[in-house]
Amino acid sequence: MEFKQNLELHIRARYPVLYLTTYEEGRIERILGEIAKEQKKRLVVWASTTGFVEGDKVIQETAADLPEAFKTIVADAQNSGKTLYLFKDLHRNMSQPGSVVYRLVRDTAPKIKKSKVTVILISPMLEFPKELQKVVTPLDVPYPTASELRAVLETQVRSSQNAVEGIVMPENGEMETILRSAAGLTEEEFENIVSKSLLQYRKIDPKVVVSEKESTIRNSGLVEFHETIEGLENVGGLEELKEWIIRRSKSFTQKALQFGIRPPRGVFLAGVTGCGKTLSGKAMASHMKVPFLMVDPAKILGSYVGQSEEKLRQLFKLARAVAPCIVFWDEMEKTMPQGVQGDSGVSSKQFGMLLTEMQECPPSTPVLHVMTANDPLKLPPELFTRFDAVFFVDLPTVEERVQVWSVQIRNVKRDPAKFDLRALAEASEGWTGREMEMVTNEAMSRAFEASGDLETETILSVLKGRQPISVQRKADIDKMRDWGKNTAMPASRKAAKGSDERKLEF
Repeated sequence: MEFKQNLELHIRARYPVLYLTTYEEGRIERILGEIAKEQKKRLVVWASTTGFVEGDKVIQETAADLPEAFKTIVADAQNSGKTLYLFKDLHRNMSQPGSVVYRLVRDTAPKIKKSKVTVILISPMLEFPKELQKVVTPLDVPYPTASELRAVLETQVRSSQNAVEGIVMPENGEMETILRSAAGLTEEEFENIVSKSLLQYRKIDPKVVVSEKESTIRNSGLVEFHETIEGLENVGGLEELKEWIIRRSKSFTQKALQFGIRPPRGVFLAGVTGCGKTLSGKAMASHMKVPFLMVDPAKILGSYVGQSEEKLRQLFKLARAVAPCIVFWDEMEKTMPQGVQGDSGVSSKQFGMLLTEMQECPPSTPVLHVMTANDPLKLPPELFTRFDAVFFVDLPTVEERVQVWSVQIRNVKRDPAKFDLRALAEASEGWTGREMEMVTNEAMSRAFEASGDLETETILSVLKGRQPISVQRKADIDKMRDWGKNTAMPASRKAAKGSDERKLEF
């Protein structure tokens, strides 16, 4: 059911007080105006600066005083009025110490319940006193649909065509690309982006939409948004994980949904730090051709309990709006150390919200939650049963190190074919991909200082002077390997010869 239909149903069913969570005041006014016209009702808007306004006319300035405003509402209901009262700023009044606004709402609700008068509160955050939980009905406002965004685009283009020559409406294929890229934006945000693109290029450039969308979502403080990132070719080794990604990415297609396949909802990548877990998550999104939303759990889950829950709801709403997409949670053991008891990290309630969202998110809006941990032993065991796949990312094998060195050398714009990759791989036993990247950068610096070019010997000389993390934390890594053997699937393919365990000897 679309949002407008759901809102209209609640109004017809005479719910006395509705609470809409959204930043989009203009959009809600427009939708309520349409509903009021269809139901032959009035729409009256209240703001703390104006009092009651109907259309462009202030109808009761004294109604900026809230007790007076609610007296007006009750009187309207008793006189068989047919009115939708939209309150824009009421949530701020309810949060003030000593405020009796919640009592006004609570007293008014039963008096208007049987009438055709509805009180509608609008706020960016779902915040109201517990005393109103049985009185107020919250309704979450989804992001604009493609048809709503299309209406915004068409209005902007036609307006610009009247002022400037040469502006054309996007064709069907380009229109679909633009609207798909705009998913997760408010109408006002999209309108601003369309205006900027028309001013710069006399057309709507999908690249501008993507770029501005990344900036807008990043400024929300919820996630880092990336549309185009590293591909699987930039991940050295991890063949089993890559094969799973290639295989399951097909589950996100419309054909797979029609066949009845449920897209995967969760993947957990655990293992040694610096071995490619984050890079694999980005490559997964690139291969699946879906947006990558990178979460900072400390920002989402580390504040006060009520705020944390609201931020989670906003995050889930955003993810569903831009779906199909990947939501990436990095280093979860730092967020919920030693389980989920207490509120020092992720409270049990917030953690439950996350698991419930993974379970309940409909296949029509596929969201894949990818989580990582450098120390899975700090996480509750029951967590891993909730994922479609749990992979253990070990230190790279010699064959994988050949691939990693090739990627690192290619990243510094050198030809891997001119290097002895086998010698580098054998000399870097126990090194992580991140450590090999740091060695490559140091070798590049030395080559530059010597007025030469990067060579195999330069890299080998840097390796000889350093000690990898696998030496410093050998006991911890051995414990994680035991965990991975019993709990997870290996992200790397087993060696063709010898033991399937990689034990380091120093």
